Amino acid sequence: MRTIITNLRLLGLLLSSLSTLFVGMSLFPIFPLYAAELGADPGAVGASLAVIYVASTLGPMATGMLARRVPRKLLFIAAGIVGPPSIALLGHVTVLWQAVALMAIAWFCGGVILTLVNVFTGIYAEGAVRGRAFALMSLSAPLGALLGGAAITALLSRFDFAAACLGLARVGSMLPLL
Repeated sequence: MRTIITNLRLLGLLLSSLSTLFVGMSLFPIFPLYAAELGADPGAVGASLAVIYVASTLGPMATGMLARRVPRKLLFIAAGIVGPPSIALLGHVTVLWQAVALMAIAWFCGGVILTLVNVFTGIYAEGAVRGRAFALMSLSAPLGALLGGAAITALLSRFDFAAACLGLARVGSMLPLL
């Protein structure tokens, strides 16, 4: 475990995965409530979630194709640059289709980032610790959900949705730096 934490590349990947899942697991559970505030009926909320799931699926699927055209590190940075503004803008939408489009962009970028985290983990982890490195990376999902859920609850109890989205976008904006 110490070997993984002291490897700065793996630590950066762990933080990237954690921040991506932190933001995603914060917003996704409350999206139906936000969609309802925008006037969506249950059918429209379900269709919106389906679009977001499709975008989340297309991100990992497109990563291989995109990585053949663009260097993987540049692709990682680009996804980290595009995702946070869409989260920040999410708090300022006035109609459902805008929220769905921004969430789809963010989830597509998140899928690309999480896929590249796995690729880079396989590259940077030495053979002797590769299994432990992947195990540690997999812990970022429940940890991100736990911390993200607590964060969005705290943010929404003190601020409005726009401010909460801005705070989450700030967390996501550290991805290109990592």
